Amino acid sequence: MAPASATVVGSRKNRVASGGGGGGSFTPFQRFTMDNYTTGSAVNVTGFSTSYNGGYGGRVVTTQHRASKSKSMEMSIKAGFTGDPNDVGGVRGLWGASIDPPSGNYGVQGDKFHIGMWMYLPTGVTMDTTTLNDGAQKFLLFRHPLVVTSGKNDIHICSETGGIATIKEYDGNAATNNSYPSDANRAGAEAVWPRDQWFWLERYDKLHSDGDQAEMRFWVNDALWFEQVGRARKFRKSNGTYNSFTAGTVGNPTLPTSGTNLEGVNLLSYWNAFPSVDTIIYFDGFTTAKDETGMTTDSFGNAMIGTANAG
Repeated sequence: MAPASATVVGSRKNRVASGGGGGGSFTPFQRFTMDNYTTGSAVNVTGFSTSYNGGYGGRVVTTQHRASKSKSMEMSIKAGFTGDPNDVGGVRGLWGASIDPPSGNYGVQGDKFHIGMWMYLPTGVTMDTTTLNDGAQKFLLFRHPLVVTSGKNDIHICSETGGIATIKEYDGNAATNNSYPSDANRAGAEAVWPRDQWFWLERYDKLHSDGDQAEMRFWVNDALWFEQVGRARKFRKSNGTYNSFTAGTVGNPTLPTSGTNLEGVNLLSYWNAFPSVDTIIYFDGFTTAKDETGMTTDSFGNAMIGTANAG
């Protein structure tokens, strides 16, 4: 089904919040708001696509939405299934969406890239694990050309313990640097995912094959939850303080090689451990940015799209 109206790409400008980046207004590279699409349909337009099959997958709904909107994207998976494309059929559906640049790629070595979105995580949704290991849900995956292994740079989420883990499937230093799975440097309860409310989340990468020059950040409601700057790591705890430490002997890269690029972003992926209950999560206001002009900043002075510029 075609969208009800054209996607707004790079044409909406928002004022910077007080204390923000200053110097002009923020212009998104892409913005996808579900009010623009037909209720009941899968979102499938240039730059953004998902699938809906047999009662599960991703579709536009009116059953849950932000106060200022009338629709959202419902992403759902049936209990006991992985959501892998090879499982599609009957009531299984697909688990995940693809967000892609209009042409070319999102960036090459040295470039900066942000992606943010609104999310609603209902009570009862479980990520089916109590530790940040392979049972955690693959959540926000930066996709690179197939180099070394699968060429993905993942954020994993775990709803029981809160917090996130990272894994770069092309990165031979990952185990050395303890970026995944959980390690002693996470001591103390990690920040807990908000429930039964709309919240803004955002990821930023500085793309670089040299781990000591690479950067990654992740925010929830403008609060920094995770940071990797070269070898330095920072994890937010439930009391609002941070565990900060230096990991390994070399930083974790955010590009497989200097000649590769960021092809696109996958939202959710197959469920490694299978969900124990039928699971529904809602999303809206997907926003990408390659230019940090006019962005707001977090409490550490880092540039971010933030709720001030959210879609």
